[in-house]
Amino acid sequence: MDSLNALESINILGDPFKHSGVLLLSLSKLYASSSNLNSITIESLEEVYDVELSGGHGLQQLFSSSPGENPAHRLRYLSISNVPVRLDEITLFHLANLTSFKLSSLPYISNGADLNTSPDNIWVAFRRSGIRLEELEVGFEVMADSLNDYLSSFSGLKKLELSIPSFDTRAASEASAVKFWSASFPNHVDTLQDFSLLACYDGQWCFGHHNRSLIAKCIKLEQLEVSILPGDIPTHKSDFNGIVSILRLTLTHLLNVCTRSFRMPSLTQSLQTCRT
Repeated sequence: MDSLNALESINILGDPFKHSGVLLLSLSKLYASSSNLNSITIESLEEVYDVELSGGHGLQQLFSSSPGENPAHRLRYLSISNVPVRLDEITLFHLANLTSFKLSSLPYISNGADLNTSPDNIWVAFRRSGIRLEELEVGFEVMADSLNDYLSSFSGLKKLELSIPSFDTRAASEASAVKFWSASFPNHVDTLQDFSLLACYDGQWCFGHHNRSLIAKCIKLEQLEVSILPGDIPTHKSDFNGIVSILRLTLTHLLNVCTRSFRMPSLTQSLQTCRT
C-alpha cells in the first residue's frame, strides 16, 4: 500500500462483492492510506442479490478503514453503478466535498427502504447535507422527483446529465417536469456548460416552446443534448438537414451561444427516443 501513496484515481469495472467483498475491503484500506486518492469509480455489471449483502457490503464499506479523526473531505469524484448506497453519518462525512457524482443504477434490495438505499433517500440526504456538486449524471433507474428538491437547494452546476424514466402516470411525469423547469433548472443557468436531458416519451421534459427561452439563458453552454417533441418537426423535413434547418429557425438565439460545440447527432438520436 505504501507504494501507492501517489495514486489519485481508481476504477473498478466488475463485481466488487465476489468472495465476500474482499475487493471492496481492499479498496477501503487503499482509500484510507492514499492521501491523494480523490476519484473513485465502481461499476458492478452484475446483479447484486440480498444474500450477497449480508455482510453490509456497499458504499459505506468503502470508508470503513478510515479512522474517525481522519479529516477525509478529499474525495471529489465518485461514480457508482449497481452498488448499494447507505448514506449514514460516516459516509456523508466523506462525501462532504464531492464535486462530481455519477449514479447510474442501484441494485434491488428487498429491505432497501430500511437501509436508506432508495433514490429518494439519496437525494434527500444530499440536500440535507448541503453537498454542492459541479457535475451530476443520473441514470433513468435512479431518477426521482426528490432530485428536483436537491437541484433547487443550490446553484453552480457546470454539467448536468439526466435520463428521464417512464413515470407511473403521465400526470406525475408532467408535474415533475414542470417542477424541474420552474424551480430546479433556473438555479444553474448561469454556470451550465454541458446539459443533457433525454426523455423516453414526449411531454414537458422535451425541448419545446415551454423551455427554449430558459435554456437560452445558459450563456456558458458549450454542449447541449435534448429530446425534441415530434410535433415540432414537420414530417417532410425529417432528415438530418431538415432538423438542422428547423433548429436554426427556432434556436437562433441559443445556437449563437453554442458556437463551440453543439451535438447535432445526439439531437437526432433523441428524436428517435422521444416517442409517444
